[in-house]
Amino acid sequence: MGAALLGSVLAILYCAPPGAVTAEAFRQSLRYGWRGVLGIEIGSVIGDTVYGLVAMAGVSALLRFRWMHLAMGLVGAFLLFYLAYAAFRQSRVSFVPQGMATPRSFWEAFGVGALMSLANPMGIAFWVSFGSTVIAGYLHHPTVTDIWIFFSGFVAGCLLYGIGMTVLLTYLRRFVTPRVFQTVSIACGIALAGFGTYMGLTLI
Repeated sequence: MGAALLGSVLAILYCAPPGAVTAEAFRQSLRYGWRGVLGIEIGSVIGDTVYGLVAMAGVSALLRFRWMHLAMGLVGAFLLFYLAYAAFRQSRVSFVPQGMATPRSFWEAFGVGALMSLANPMGIAFWVSFGSTVIAGYLHHPTVTDIWIFFSGFVAGCLLYGIGMTVLLTYLRRFVTPRVFQTVSIACGIALAGFGTYMGLTLI
């Protein structure tokens, strides 16, 4: 398997499990449409890319300090609880928002997606453990070029996944009734609060 293809496959496996980013992307799709989803997804890719670069540069050793890991976890948990609050507040709306999705909403969603990804210490843990294992196991005696090709494939895979999720969630939005809108908003709020609680418990 080529380095680029291997990186793309790993990206899909990394992004596919439903998590906080998926929940927030679904919520954004109800509020802003495709711009909101795309902003969340592309923002999360930026965070994943930064963590990959950090791991490859060897700076991941910083996270061995307890205070660094604790600080990042607290920021991530706070952000998830805030997004859960926003989802519950959104569920009180008695109609499906049909307002214009302005470019500003994309950048707001982009910032949220990037913060969610950067505030999650599991990103660097993924690269240090599973990511490095895959590189060592499948790229025998990799050169610097091989590693960068692999990393480029990973970023490309994340982008493709994000675009695919944007298309899927935008398509599903047309079937959303007011009752479904409220139910989904509450479900996303519960999911985000759950992820925030889990992140907080892992810090104890």
